[in-house]
Amino acid sequence: MRILGCFFVFLCGASFLWAEEVPDSSWMALSERFKELKKDYKKEEKSHDSKKKSDQEQLTLESVAYLRGLLVYESAARLLLYPKDEVVGLGQHRELSSQEQRSIEKLRQEIREADRERILNALKDDADLVGGEKENAAILKDELKLDGLFKSNTRKITSEITKKERSLGKLIQTVGRDDPGRKKLEGEIAELKKKTATIHQAVFGFGFGSGFEEEFDSSLKGSGGGLLKAIILERDRVYKVLRGEEEEGGEGEGKAGVVGGSFVYSANLGVVLDTSGSMKPFLEDLREEIENYFEAPRYREVVGCNLNSCHFEHLRTTRGRSKWPTMSEMESLIAIHRVDTLYWFSDLKDAQDSMSIRRLRDLLMRGGTRLHVKSVSKEPSREFEKIIHDFQG
Repeated sequence: MRILGCFFVFLCGASFLWAEEVPDSSWMALSERFKELKKDYKKEEKSHDSKKKSDQEQLTLESVAYLRGLLVYESAARLLLYPKDEVVGLGQHRELSSQEQRSIEKLRQEIREADRERILNALKDDADLVGGEKENAAILKDELKLDGLFKSNTRKITSEITKKERSLGKLIQTVGRDDPGRKKLEGEIAELKKKTATIHQAVFGFGFGSGFEEEFDSSLKGSGGGLLKAIILERDRVYKVLRGEEEEGGEGEGKAGVVGGSFVYSANLGVVLDTSGSMKPFLEDLREEIENYFEAPRYREVVGCNLNSCHFEHLRTTRGRSKWPTMSEMESLIAIHRVDTLYWFSDLKDAQDSMSIRRLRDLLMRGGTRLHVKSVSKEPSREFEKIIHDFQG
């Protein structure tokens, strides 16, 4: 089976240009990849015994890998269908200067064109959709420039949100949730988040936390429109299966505390723990610290902390997951279990690359998820640090 790329860039707010601008051979190649992936997954579904717990656990892992492939193909189809980016609503935001607006328009179109070229070349050459490190690094550079423009225009608002979340956390711990000041603070936080969401929409073209289930535009016709519709229908079916089997977890309401030196506010906390031999002495104390503040975090344990080579060769996750288990668990927590905060504890000694940082960046933005990283050894790369909400060394 062909190697599949594993990052995806959902692009909204684009003006539609007909799919005939993309060669028919490219649509056929993408359609064949989708059919092959779907066929392989159907075989896996039939091969597992629904009465055996071990079989069901394995099928769940393979379902996550299958969903990953579907999201890759959905992203590719959308990028091919929408060649031109249309920046919507920038003039409504006085926070953004004319120069910033021009930079945003230029960057977004350059990112789109580079991603489309990458996909078209991969389909033409029967190559990996993820692309190479050099081209991903160039695209990531532009994406981080966009992030910088967003952060510079929301820095004061973000700081105010953090202050109010700290006050809310202390209030809940000391006087409980029935205090009248709680609703006032929650309302103020919600209003501040609306402001950041408006600016996010203007800069990136989609809202922070817009999710992974973008709907199908029924006006799309032709080979590309039909393929995208088929992918979306299958995507939603798999989401239903995976979320129907979701385990208990999540706080149900916002809670706050300081974990590993990092202030964490979350109603649905995901925790990824590096369980390598060198890390095990720290884990018990960390769990106790987390559970001082949070009752039902979703824990995932991974041996190592690789954040590189974000692709897989087979649907069978016994091979695919071994190559990038950290990303697989992060992907599951964000895209399936919809955690609002992800806490990653490791030593950051393993490799990181641009394709995986792009993938994680997109996951965090689409999931509306804040990333906290605690390392007992190395610091993150300069590029990786830019997508982290709070880093503690």
